[in-house]
Amino acid sequence: MTVVADFVQRRSLLGKQCVVVVRTTLGRIFQTKKMQQFCRPPCAEPGCQGLDHCNQHGDLYDSVVSSVTGSRDPQNALPREFVIFDGAQCYPELIVTFQVLPGNFF
Repeated sequence: MTVVADFVQRRSLLGKQCVVVVRTTLGRIFQTKKMQQFCRPPCAEPGCQGLDHCNQHGDLYDSVVSSVTGSRDPQNALPREFVIFDGAQCYPELIVTFQVLPGNFF
């Protein structure tokens, strides 16, 4: 849960927090090692340089997986980020509620 708490603002950590754990299908995955912002799925056409700006091809990836590292040491890499563009690709499996007690900041 420490990874989840890292995404929550420190000042709000003393209250209850909620995390929704989902199951998802990724389909055809576009993998990247750098942070990118996609407004839509990237183009899957071989050799296309447009990625998310391509309007010429209808062949798109289903998801994006980012394995961005937080330091030069691969052992301290940040967790992967999974991005899907269609809500039908996932469903909630469980809801986890947690609270960080005073003095127990990570």
